[in-house]
Amino acid sequence: MHNTAKQLNFFDKHKGTKVGLIFTVGSLLLTLTYVIPIISVLPRILAEKLVAMFVDPDPYSNVSKGVIIILSVGLALVITGFLIIERYELKRGKAVHKRLIYLLMTIIYFILHPLGFYIYWALVLDYRNDGQLIFGAINSFPVSSIGFVIIGYLIDRIKRIIINSL
Repeated sequence: MHNTAKQLNFFDKHKGTKVGLIFTVGSLLLTLTYVIPIISVLPRILAEKLVAMFVDPDPYSNVSKGVIIILSVGLALVITGFLIIERYELKRGKAVHKRLIYLLMTIIYFILHPLGFYIYWALVLDYRNDGQLIFGAINSFPVSSIGFVIIGYLIDRIKRIIINSL
């Protein structure tokens, strides 16, 4: 079913928030496993290797700061790309399909949780690197999980701005 941009039903109006809430609740439940949060931050290793090629790794916080920048830019690019697609669809009089928002949130999952881990490492642990660092993933996971509902809400707000400008 395709709706025109001016006739979005309740679900379409709040689609991003609802999908974000599903990902938030799912992530919060996965925190209870203790294993999934640790596995979820493993993609950070690729970003670390990339940054380490260009930044002096002594102290290692230099690499971590670079990873925070790369993950933040990646997150911004993914969301911006989605918003460009959404604007195009709304101009055509169609709502973005829910599957696209699920795909967006899945991609964001692998950016947001490592980003949350690095921010936690920076702010709470002051870049201390000891054997307990991996447990920072467990501690940061619930906080970064909240980001999905925030991102979903922002997508919905921006969608309303786009609709009002058409």
